[in-house]
Amino acid sequence: MATGSRDGTAKLWRVDAQGRGMLLRSMRDNSGDVLCMALCPDGRVLATGSRDGTIYLWDAEGAGLLEILSGHGGEVLSVGFSADGGSLASGGADRTVKIWRAIGN
Repeated sequence: MATGSRDGTAKLWRVDAQGRGMLLRSMRDNSGDVLCMALCPDGRVLATGSRDGTIYLWDAEGAGLLEILSGHGGEVLSVGFSADGGSLASGGADRTVKIWRAIGN
């Protein structure tokens, strides 16, 4: 499970069958509130959308920040990976949808 926070932190958790969570890692390089997030289908990349209009791509296995995507003129309100993980779509408060090439593709 992934969570985002107003302090700019994204966290990955392991949740057991009883609903108890164990923090796996915390990622804090966002310069704005984390408003949305998506995990790549293979589980290796986490995308977070921020209030400052940027998208951060994180190595979900712990290697840290992979890339920062800039291009929205306002808050990033949604992010989502394609089924094959080859691209990422984002929607912003600037009323645009952008398609990005995902890391490694």
